[in-house]
Amino acid sequence: MRNKLFDSLDLLQKEKIFTGWEKIDDVYCKFSLHNVNIPLIVTFSSAKIPIPINKLDDPTCSPWGFDFVSKSGFNVISFSCIEKDNWYRSDVFLKFIKQLGDKLRKFNSRLGYGESMGGYGVSAYANLLNLQRVLILNPISTLKSDLIPWESRFHSEKKLNWDSGCFDGARMLSSGYIVYDPLHNLDKAHALRYSNDLIPLRLPAVGHGIPYHLKRLGILKKLFFDFVYDCVDLSWFYRKIRGRKIYHHYYKTLSTHRRITPLRKEVLDRHYRCFKEWSDHTDIPVNDLRDAAISIEKINIKLALELMEKALRARPEGDFIRAKVLEYRKMLPGYNT
Repeated sequence: MRNKLFDSLDLLQKEKIFTGWEKIDDVYCKFSLHNVNIPLIVTFSSAKIPIPINKLDDPTCSPWGFDFVSKSGFNVISFSCIEKDNWYRSDVFLKFIKQLGDKLRKFNSRLGYGESMGGYGVSAYANLLNLQRVLILNPISTLKSDLIPWESRFHSEKKLNWDSGCFDGARMLSSGYIVYDPLHNLDKAHALRYSNDLIPLRLPAVGHGIPYHLKRLGILKKLFFDFVYDCVDLSWFYRKIRGRKIYHHYYKTLSTHRRITPLRKEVLDRHYRCFKEWSDHTDIPVNDLRDAAISIEKINIKLALELMEKALRARPEGDFIRAKVLEYRKMLPGYNT
């Protein structure tokens, strides 16, 4: 049986677009190729978003990252698990990757992009795919128990075969960038297993799911393009992430961190009060006000009430917001409801 991707790579010339999809055992592959002189991005999907078996031929169904990368004008090959999170451990898939790697050498620029389980996929297969640089976000380096005895997540996935093939992303030789939360102990431990060839971009106090937080902070798109064109400005990145101090999830993560002390709580309260004062003079979406209040409710109920009341003024028909306002008022001693 002929392989559509391999055939497309063999025929690829400038300005002719080849698109399609393949099923490689329990992995779904979708591709869009048009010019060997334009960067090729290889993406791997993260966990919890496998492709349903009955959606493989649905043109609207795509792996993580595919639509964004292809619409940005780059060549793209994207992989996703089918039906369940199989962590790309198939022997058939490994054989496919070995064959694919040689065919990708025709591209002048070969890059990898993935998050969490997708970060594992990118880094584990980077050497075979001849990837020159990668951008991996909170990657899981491996689930081989003797290499990561401290990993307390992914219990069922650890039962897969991690004793052969490409089982350890930390063996990757590619350069590039690794983005993670240094306060998330498990993600940090995985990140530290990677070599010094990867430049760390630390995003504290947001937890797992780095792409979501980068997008909310207005950083992800520019970071991706700067990575592709190899011009990431570290000073720009660290200036931009200061914006997390007006990002509700930052406070939610810090407020539940095991190392929160009375002094740190005092500092956190002060920063959050600045957030409150800033929000009083800024047109913030109601949902952000609501979420900000919820994120701070366990450490400063008074500020949470002030934010939720502002949300209620903007959305007086909001039943949930109104209920929260009443809840917060009852929690404040002497508050006249």
